[in-house]
Amino acid sequence: MKAKAVKVPPSPGQKEHQVSFSLAKSLREDSDRDLVRNLLNQVANAVDGDASHIQVSLRVVVPAEAKDKIVNRAEEAGIPPSVTDL
Repeated sequence: MKAKAVKVPPSPGQKEHQVSFSLAKSLREDSDRDLVRNLLNQVANAVDGDASHIQVSLRVVVPAEAKDKIVNRAEEAGIPPSVTDL
């Protein structure tokens, strides 16, 4: 099990920044898939590090096995997922 990181609030003089983006992209090309994965990994690194807040809305089209894993992780986090069969 991964050790929990100790979160240190920003010091009074340290500014925080809100970063936002919207993404709608085909993942059929490996290069596009790599770029999107790198972006999401960087967000994950911020969550593991010193991010103080996150708001996420995500839709991803995946096969059944991946859907089940994502649903399980969301439920473990107390986040009720919504699934639409296509």
